[in-house]
Amino acid sequence: MSGGSDKKQKTTTTGTNEPWEPAQAGLKYGIGEAQNLYKSGIGASAYTNSTVVPFSQRTEGAMDSIMDKSNAAQGTMGKPLQALSDQIDMFRPIAQGDFSNDQTFNRTLGRAQEDARNSVNLGASAAGRYGSATHQGNVAREVGELTDRAQLQRQQWATSGLNNASSALSNAYQTSLQPEASQMGLGGMDEDLMARTMSDQARIFQEQQNLPWDNLARYQAILGGYGQLGGNSTSTAKAPIQSASPFGNALTGYAAAGPIGGILGGASAFF
Repeated sequence: MSGGSDKKQKTTTTGTNEPWEPAQAGLKYGIGEAQNLYKSGIGASAYTNSTVVPFSQRTEGAMDSIMDKSNAAQGTMGKPLQALSDQIDMFRPIAQGDFSNDQTFNRTLGRAQEDARNSVNLGASAAGRYGSATHQGNVAREVGELTDRAQLQRQQWATSGLNNASSALSNAYQTSLQPEASQMGLGGMDEDLMARTMSDQARIFQEQQNLPWDNLARYQAILGGYGQLGGNSTSTAKAPIQSASPFGNALTGYAAAGPIGGILGGASAFF
C-alpha cells in the first residue's frame, strides 16, 4: 500500500493602511497649502532694510557747531576765549624764566635796582669807601639778590596765572559747548526712537515670514494625530492541501474488483 505526501501550508496576506477617512481631506489641504507657501517664497525672504540708525538732524547740527567752535579755538576763538588765550600767551614765557617781553616788570625791576645801588653808594660814601672794591662788591651783591628775588617772585606769579588761565580757558570752552551737549542729548533720544522703530519693523517682517508656516505646522500637527487613527487590513490564507487516506485508497482499489468493493467503496465516503 503506497502513501501520499503532505504539501506545505501557503498563506497570502494583503493589507491596506490609510489615514482616518475624515482626516484625509484635511491632510490633502495641508499639503496643498504647504506647496503654495513654498512657491510664494514666504519665509525665504531676507530683511534687506538697513538697521543702522542715522544721526538725527539735531545731532548733526550739534556736531557741525562743535566743529565750528573747534576751528575757532585754533584761530580767533571769540572774545572771552581770546582774552584767556592772550593771558596764557603772556604768562607762558615768564613762567619759563623769559622776561624779555615783560616790559612792566623790567621797568619796575630797573627802578628797584637803581634804588639798591643808591642805597649802597650812600653807605659807602659815608664810610669813605665809595669806589672801592668792597663798595663795588656790595653793589653787585645787593642788586643781584634783589634781581633774583624779583624774578623768582615774578616767575611764580606767572606760573600761577598760567595755570589759572589754562583752567579757565578749558572751563570756558566746555561751557561754550553746553548748548551743543543739550542738543546732542535730544538727538540721542531721536536716534533711540529710530532704533526701536527699526527693531519693531524687523520684528513685524520676521513674524510675517514665520507665522504662516507656524500656523500651518499647528494645523498639520492636529491632522497628523487624527490621521494615525485610520487604517484597515485584510488577510487571505489558503487551507493546507491534505492527501487521501491510505486505507481509503486501498478500499478504492477493491471497489473496482467487484460488488464487495462497490459496497466498501461506498463506505469510503465516511473516511
